[in-house]
Amino acid sequence: MKKRMLPLLALSLPLLLLLQPSEAAVTGECNSYEREKVNEGYYECLHTDPRTGLSYLGVGFNLYGYEADTQLGKVGANYINIMNGTECLNDTQIKELFKLSMADALECASNFLYKSWSPLTLNAKSAIIDMAFDYHYIGCYPVFPSRGLQDFVNLRSALSEKPPNYDKAGSILKDSTWCGQEPKRCQEAIDCIQSKNKQ
Repeated sequence: MKKRMLPLLALSLPLLLLLQPSEAAVTGECNSYEREKVNEGYYECLHTDPRTGLSYLGVGFNLYGYEADTQLGKVGANYINIMNGTECLNDTQIKELFKLSMADALECASNFLYKSWSPLTLNAKSAIIDMAFDYHYIGCYPVFPSRGLQDFVNLRSALSEKPPNYDKAGSILKDSTWCGQEPKRCQEAIDCIQSKNKQ
C-alpha cells in the first residue's frame, strides 16, 4: 500500500463547476468497502507505518488532505486528538469516513475522464475510483498535469474511445508503473475494467 501526498490545488469555483460532472455514488467490485478494507487495512486508532513514517486511519482515510480536519469533525472526531493518539474511531465513524473518501475519489475519477466517464461500465468506473483513492486524488484535473492519474493518459485515451476499448485499457494498465508497485490491486482493476458485462 503506497500512499501519496495530496497537493493543494487552488481552483476557482467557476472552474470547478466547469470540470465537475454530476455523478451519483458509484460502488462496484473494485471500490467496495470490503475490497478497500483488504487494500488499505482497517485502523480504529492512528497507525504509523514504521517503514514510511506515514500514518493511517480507518479504511484509507487521507490524514494529509486539506479537508481531513473537517471530515473528521463530520463524524464527531477531533483531528488533533486523533493525531496525538488520544482518540480512536468506532466502526460507524470509519464507515462514514469511507463514504466521504469515496465521494472525493469519485469526483477525482470522473473529472479525470470527464465526458468519457458516463459511458463506462460500473466496474470500470469502480476501478478508476479505486486508483484515485490509492493516489489520494492526485492528478484529477487535466488542466493541471501532475503525478497520479495524469500519468495514465494512454489509459484515458483507451477508455475515451467510442465504444470504450476495455481490452486495450487493461493492457495499458498492466504495463504501468503502478501495476509493478501494486500488482494484486492492479490486476483487480484490470479485471474490473475488462468485465464488460458488469453494467
